[in-house]
Amino acid sequence: MADLPAAATFSHEFRLAFGNEMMQTGEDAIAHIAKRHGVMGLVPLIADLLLRLPIAYLNEMRRDLPYAALTVMKSPGYAVVCIVSIGLGIGLTTNVYSSGWGLDPSAI
Repeated sequence: MADLPAAATFSHEFRLAFGNEMMQTGEDAIAHIAKRHGVMGLVPLIADLLLRLPIAYLNEMRRDLPYAALTVMKSPGYAVVCIVSIGLGIGLTTNVYSSGWGLDPSAI
C-alpha cells in the first residue's frame, strides 16, 4: 500500500516502466482497501493523491522552467518566432470560432 500513491501520482512513468502489472497491483490494492474498510477507507488514499499530484507536477515544472529560460536566452530569435506563431494561431482560431466564420452545423 505504500507504493500505491506513488503509482497513482506517476501513472504514466510507471506504465512505461512496469507495464500493466503495476496498474493491476494498484487496482488490486484499491479493491482490497474498499473491501476491507468500505468506501470510507478510500478517503485517505484520495486525500493523499490530491496532495501529492500537484506537488509532483509543480516539482517537475520547477526543474523545467530554468531550462526553458536558458533555451530562450540562447536563441531569442527562434523563441520570438515560436511565441508569435503560437499567439497568431490561438488568436486566429479564437476569432474564427467566436465570429460568424465558424462552422455552421445547419449548413451541412
